[in-house]
Amino acid sequence: MATGQAPGNPIPAMRKYPPVEHPVVVIGPQYLAQYPVELAVNSDFKVSDINSTLIFQVKIKLLSLNRRFLKDAAGNTVVNLRKKARTMHGRWEAFRGEGKEKQDLLFTAKKSKLFQSESELDVFLGNNEGEVPDFKVKEGDSKSSCSILLGDSNTMLARVHGRHTLAIMPNVDYAFIVALAVIILHGINANDHGDEAINVINGINGNPIPAVRTYPPVEHPVVVIGPQYLAQYPVELAVNSDFKVSDINGTLIFQVKSKILSLHDRRFLKDAAGNTLVNLRKKARTMHGRWEAFRGEGKEKQDLLFTAKKSKLFQSESELDVFLGNNEGEVPDFKVKERYSQSSCSILLGDSNTMLAQVHGRHTLAIMPNVDYAFIMALMAVIRDHINANDHGDTALNVLNGINGVLEGFASSG
Repeated sequence: MATGQAPGNPIPAMRKYPPVEHPVVVIGPQYLAQYPVELAVNSDFKVSDINSTLIFQVKIKLLSLNRRFLKDAAGNTVVNLRKKARTMHGRWEAFRGEGKEKQDLLFTAKKSKLFQSESELDVFLGNNEGEVPDFKVKEGDSKSSCSILLGDSNTMLARVHGRHTLAIMPNVDYAFIVALAVIILHGINANDHGDEAINVINGINGNPIPAVRTYPPVEHPVVVIGPQYLAQYPVELAVNSDFKVSDINGTLIFQVKSKILSLHDRRFLKDAAGNTLVNLRKKARTMHGRWEAFRGEGKEKQDLLFTAKKSKLFQSESELDVFLGNNEGEVPDFKVKERYSQSSCSILLGDSNTMLAQVHGRHTLAIMPNVDYAFIMALMAVIRDHINANDHGDTALNVLNGINGVLEGFASSG
């Protein structure tokens, strides 16, 4: 548990999922791994592992928007999926290979309730003719993030982070999870952009096996803002559109505010009680987009906690070098590296491969044990500014505060 937490500020809850006791096989045991599998989905729905090796690809049948084919790396059809026409629950059927008969049916999936999010589904195995689903898809921190659970239990099989990443538990059929992700992402895209074509995926009989993620553990506590923000377990935080930061139970942990009518971009990381932990200032007219982070409301050199800037001048905005306040050298203490998309990245210890945290899209943070999660959150404010600047131009980021931020800006400048 966290130690010495600031009085009155909540401690992020620990995620408690029971382990997967028995192998979960739907498509085939050749798609089981004894380690967690991470897969990245690109805009063409080509699915790769952490080494960018193609594992699956999804194709659409010409002149049929309601057919999907999950193919392995060699182009063999592993699963074909069909959306039933004129069903209120948006029912999908998944068949083995090119089959379409009852004996080929692997699973069906439909919306859990009629008037409900497209990303909440009940999933039934092909031989299940009852009303109790074998698996459930539940919406996570946003409509584009969800969890895949074993039946009505709390046993996590996989998580879908946005449109780009899948995190699959050991001993879970990852081909099944990808096939299910095709349906999930179809629903998300239909919600956002209409029922448009998704091109996509690949995997065995000579098909690559996903690589295992091998990050060395964090050997020593990483403290930047304070030891009260250390936890002995992985911390998961969700960031909403107003930049309010909550734990897995929806408890407010942090909030980020912005100040208007300022010569510099300003951000304030506050605890749940509204106390300023860090103020961040974007330096004007710097080619590398340099940010400075100060303790509390401070602005003097002795208050400087860290600085962050783009790693290279002409490079992705989400790749950053981070220097502690007392580091006057050229070697950064931390690095932010882009992963599968400009809105997903990893925070590493210096030039090592030691993972401190992962940012999944704009909405979720996964922070390793013994890493200062307030520091990661402050860094997230910088990362998100760069992402939004890429997407929408360097405009005032109302996403941080909404109307409350505007009012607070007037109040604090008056």
